[in-house]
Amino acid sequence: YIDANHNFKYVLEDINGWAKKVSSGGIVSGHDYIWQAHRKPKYDVKNALETYGQIKELFLLSSKGDSSWYFVK
Repeated sequence: YIDANHNFKYVLEDINGWAKKVSSGGIVSGHDYIWQAHRKPKYDVKNALETYGQIKELFLLSSKGDSSWYFVK
């Protein structure tokens, strides 16, 4: 469950790093799909997931900005 630095560069590094450790069929997940920075929505996590490019289907667990997300590797 990834919930560390929410800036694009670090999120992409975390996704790449942890996805390598997860077996095929396992779950990679995290928090704050769209997060609030100084009360303004930021899309760094969303953009990092889109940039990662190896996700067949992304699941969101809430429609709120702080939603958790996951994908099956």
